[in-house]
Amino acid sequence: MKELMLVALAGASCSGKTTIAKKIAERIEDMNRYLSANFTGLTIKMDNYYNDQKHIPPEKRPEINYDHPNAFDWLLMYNQIRALSQNKEIEMPLYCFDNHTRKEETETKSPSDLIIVEGILTLYNEKIYDLVDCKIFIETDINKCRDRRLERDTNERGRTRESVVKQWEKTVLPGYEKYILPSRDIADLIIRGEGNNEEDIKRAMVKIKYFLINNQQDL
Repeated sequence: MKELMLVALAGASCSGKTTIAKKIAERIEDMNRYLSANFTGLTIKMDNYYNDQKHIPPEKRPEINYDHPNAFDWLLMYNQIRALSQNKEIEMPLYCFDNHTRKEETETKSPSDLIIVEGILTLYNEKIYDLVDCKIFIETDINKCRDRRLERDTNERGRTRESVVKQWEKTVLPGYEKYILPSRDIADLIIRGEGNNEEDIKRAMVKIKYFLINNQQDL
């Protein structure tokens, strides 16, 4: 059985976590070409582990605080990340932001050499971050995050500017300050989520490359 590498990416909403995960995946492909290797990668989004809320009336679901740790199904998330780390396949839940609950269908995910878990609170829960080999915090100016979220939610999720601003002030910013920002202190690496962050990503890739090359032999 091969030893897998688990990486956690944490940071504020719209800090650039998904973009950083994609950049790391691209560099894994570059590394494969350079080394004539075949390392595989998988990204798990923490958003998919929001609690299933089918028992809550649809009109009440928008009132829930989605920036609080209680909004997540930590047990399911832990069990599935642990299963992947043990080379087991999982059926990952899928979350629908339009309905504020899980979809009926799931998505099969198979173990990969590199598994990136990205989300606002991946470095909040000790049981989760104890599973990972490299903890990364994405640091982005919080006002930039607000602007990105406003653009995303109005353009992609059909929400009004007023509702996005209200949610930001009521739950997103307080949640960032209380739960997300303190997790920066336990990170192994800090990566900037804006501007030229190539050197930051290179530092992350040094760790990832070292792990993959030295720990991927069949045991």
